[in-house]
Amino acid sequence: MKNQLSPARLTTLISADPVLAPLVTSVTQRDARVEMRLPLFGNCVVVTVAPAAQGDWEVGLRSPSAHVSTWYRETFVVDGKVTDRPWGETLLLRSGLPGTRRDVMTAVHEVVRLVHGARRQQEAGSFSKASHFRAYWWSNQSNFGDAIGPFLGHHITGRRPVHSRRRGFNQRVLLSVGSLFSAIHWKHADVWGTGLMFPLEDEHVQRLRRYDDVIVHAVRGKLTRAEVIDKLGWSVPEVYGDPALLLPRYLPAPAGHGRVAEVAHFTQDAGLPDRGAGVERVDVREDLRTVVAQIAGASAVVSSSLHGLIVAQAYGVPWVWIEVTDRQLGGADFKFRDFFSCLAPGTEVAHRRMTLSEWAAADPDQLAREATLPKLDIDLDALLASFPGSPAKAEAIAPQLPLSPRSWLRGSAPASLSAKAFRLLARRARILSNRGPKK
Repeated sequence: MKNQLSPARLTTLISADPVLAPLVTSVTQRDARVEMRLPLFGNCVVVTVAPAAQGDWEVGLRSPSAHVSTWYRETFVVDGKVTDRPWGETLLLRSGLPGTRRDVMTAVHEVVRLVHGARRQQEAGSFSKASHFRAYWWSNQSNFGDAIGPFLGHHITGRRPVHSRRRGFNQRVLLSVGSLFSAIHWKHADVWGTGLMFPLEDEHVQRLRRYDDVIVHAVRGKLTRAEVIDKLGWSVPEVYGDPALLLPRYLPAPAGHGRVAEVAHFTQDAGLPDRGAGVERVDVREDLRTVVAQIAGASAVVSSSLHGLIVAQAYGVPWVWIEVTDRQLGGADFKFRDFFSCLAPGTEVAHRRMTLSEWAAADPDQLAREATLPKLDIDLDALLASFPGSPAKAEAIAPQLPLSPRSWLRGSAPASLSAKAFRLLARRARILSNRGPKK
């Protein structure tokens, strides 16, 4: 078909492109995909361009190092889709592209501009409080539950999340979805719906007491509240709930697939066999929207993952908790009981204790027959109303930065730069590089 690309043709186009050539350190064809290396904080991030299974094309990021993988998961947590590809974990930023030169090259330009703009913004520490919020979430590994907090904060406020490890953004830190309470190490922090992994120990109490401007707006459950009041003496309102329970307000349920969904914690997943087409096997390391669709569309959920249960509850899907006795999670059952404290008094949750090998040998359909949908005994409107923040002001997400053509040689550009300006500055950078330094 006319204008359809091949990997070889795409490699030639990128190598000869007057905008891209000065910004990448290498362009390589690897089988059916093309890879470009962009410099990043003394390392590099790899832009991958590849045909997908459906015949269209996709553009994403991968990394040769865990450090850079963490960077792009944090930076583009509300933009991309983390997924597995044969060449490794990839953050998709553009997908479903027709395989034409114009469509693919436009997407490549957009992704390169996005990466360089994000790098420049973080180097300058130029995050506007009017359009960003500072938050902490666990990001050392892909896990859909950890992405829920920044996702909700973004949709509630219209602001973009900035991970607390990024320098130059002196704003209060938001801790929300997850067992993050004992991870507090900022003087100025807001707690909204997070919980404890386990009861507070003396070392945690001594450390947390040093932080005198932590405001608790809501906690995941009553066990967390009791621990914080009794051992820290902090003020904790009676506002409960894991914020993941609010997901249906911002991520509508898809059409149901009607199968049983089996959700293992990522530390246990490898111990379960392939169940075949009759069971929806959920990988919690996949993209948030993908995992939510798999759980929300199920007839029942069998899960050892806490957020597998919470998301099922949020979307009205019956669930049964599998407690794996020989592969215990951190904190054992504390965080589960913390969530269960938000259920109606006297609720008996569907619960099976078994070893990982026993779970592997069990029939998921049989386990699903034990699933129930308990009634919540908390006010989700009150939980949402307790969110510490307000909607973003009408301001550009990425403020304009001083433009220096030579900065392009170092791989810097503002994220909000227009495509036309992007081309002009790259051309200027190329001219300067050919001209050499002034004598």
